[in-house]
Amino acid sequence: MEQNAFSWIAAKAMLINAANHIREYLAFCTNDTMRSQAERYKGQVAINLVQLEIQKNNFKSANAIAIKNLDHVKNFSKGYVAEAYSTLAYTQFLLKDYKNSVSTSKQSVNEHIKIGNYDGVKASREMLIGNYMKLGLKEEASKEAQLILDKSFKLES
Repeated sequence: MEQNAFSWIAAKAMLINAANHIREYLAFCTNDTMRSQAERYKGQVAINLVQLEIQKNNFKSANAIAIKNLDHVKNFSKGYVAEAYSTLAYTQFLLKDYKNSVSTSKQSVNEHIKIGNYDGVKASREMLIGNYMKLGLKEEASKEAQLILDKSFKLES
């Protein structure tokens, strides 16, 4: 679909509709496995909404959605906490909130390590490098780059 205002609005409407259907489903679903899957989908829909808001440079809106999604996955879909932290760190970076993005990126690194996701660790370390460079902290950026080269699973503090 061509990128234009109509396609963006249509995509956002579909995602909001999907979120509403998930909410309605959760209101009556009693099967724990099915509830867990629906909660996971709800988190994925939120990340897709963040991506749409970023496309329109609506960084504050994207950040607000990312914050709510992190809280959601912490409660209902712990396997997706690392991705939620990564998404939040990126929105913070886009808002030029580099100090908070550093903190969130470190949490993202640690969560990706917990689940053994090296690609996620690498991406989160790359986010740390970008933040450190924006903050003028070249030595810290260099250390993160070395950890990437070493394929390190060292936890962030």
